[in-house]
Amino acid sequence: MLLIRRQVGQAGLWAASQAISAGGTLQGYISAAGAGAQYVAYWTPQEIGQADASQRTRCEERDREMKRLTPEETRFLDVFLHEATTAPFTGPATHVLHENGLEYGDISHLAWAYEQDVPRTSFTIGHAAEVAPSFPWPDRRTALQRDNEIQRIWELEQRRNEISVEPNSMGSNEAKLMSNPSSP
Repeated sequence: MLLIRRQVGQAGLWAASQAISAGGTLQGYISAAGAGAQYVAYWTPQEIGQADASQRTRCEERDREMKRLTPEETRFLDVFLHEATTAPFTGPATHVLHENGLEYGDISHLAWAYEQDVPRTSFTIGHAAEVAPSFPWPDRRTALQRDNEIQRIWELEQRRNEISVEPNSMGSNEAKLMSNPSSP
C-alpha cells in the first residue's frame, strides 16, 4: 500500500484561500468541528505553525507588490465609494463621475479592486469629502478601459482560487464535494 503524505505548505495555501470560515489558517481549519478535525494528528503543531506563517508572509508580500489601483484611483474611489454606499448616496465625487458620463456599474471592477487594495477599518467604506479628488482618468473611454483591465485581473483571480481535485485515494463522492462544496 502506497501512503501519500500531503504537503503541509500546500495545505496552508489551501486553508488561506478556502477555509475562510475557519479563519483562513490551517490551524483554524483543523481546530474547527467537521471535516478539519480528521487532520488534527496529520501534521505536527510546529509544521502547522510554519505553514500558516509562511502563507501569511506570501500574502503580505503579494499585497505589497500587487496594488491593483494607482494612488490617484484609490483617492477618488475612497470618496466615491463612500458616497455610493452612504445616504444620501450622492456627493462631489458622484457628480464628477456623472459629468464624465459614467455610472457606478461602469466601474464596478475598479470598486472591487478598491475593496481588495484598501483594508477596511470600519463598517463604512472610504470617507466623505466636501470636494471631490481629481478624476483619475482623462476621459470616459479611458475609465472604461481601466475597468476592463481590472476585470481581467478579477477573472484571473477567480480561476486561481478555484479548487482543483487531483485523482488520489478519495472516493468519487468526496472528490465531488471538494470540487463543488455546495453540492449535496
